[in-house]
Amino acid sequence: MTLLARPARTGGPRVFGPERPPHPVNVGCLQIVLHVPDAQSLKDKRRIVRGLLDRVRDRFQVAAAEVDDQDAWQSAVVGFSCVSSDARHAASVMEKVLAFVRETPAARVIEHELETL
Repeated sequence: MTLLARPARTGGPRVFGPERPPHPVNVGCLQIVLHVPDAQSLKDKRRIVRGLLDRVRDRFQVAAAEVDDQDAWQSAVVGFSCVSSDARHAASVMEKVLAFVRETPAARVIEHELETL
């Protein structure tokens, strides 16, 4: 059996010439501050927030995490992001995520910040 060696990659940055322009990379970022009124303990809050994050990940194929207020019973700060070649698409996905989170009965959106990089 013969093994084929892959050529070594040079360590320098990838340079795009006029024949191959770079592909645009746009990142949609959404941060939401939530109030979780039904949480009577950290365990309750984490169960509710984890379920919400899992549903958003499954439905919209975005990255999702609780990013702040991990030790507060009825407050959570969650973040979502997606990568797209089109800035309008990234912003649209984040707006749909926000609308979905607003419809969640177990948590109320207190404030949010949406940004496209």
